[in-house]
Amino acid sequence: MPRNKISDNIKGIVKYILAKKYSYYVIQQELARMNLSVPKSAISRIANKVEKQRQLCLLNSEKPKFHRRRHIATPSILRRITS
Repeated sequence: MPRNKISDNIKGIVKYILAKKYSYYVIQQELARMNLSVPKSAISRIANKVEKQRQLCLLNSEKPKFHRRRHIATPSILRRITS
């Protein structure tokens, strides 16, 4: 059974409210005030797509940097090793 198509306007509203860090329940209530019926699963799908797009954008624009602490050979450490 195919899913109902969600309009771009509703997707835009959901993305805008998601950017404000509201919960799915609050988003659903806001949409209900506008006489729009959107299930939480649809909101979740939109949120997951936004997150995947954000991660792809970050990975494509720059490589993740891993900082490892480098051991530095200071004179005091060298004295401990040689003694």
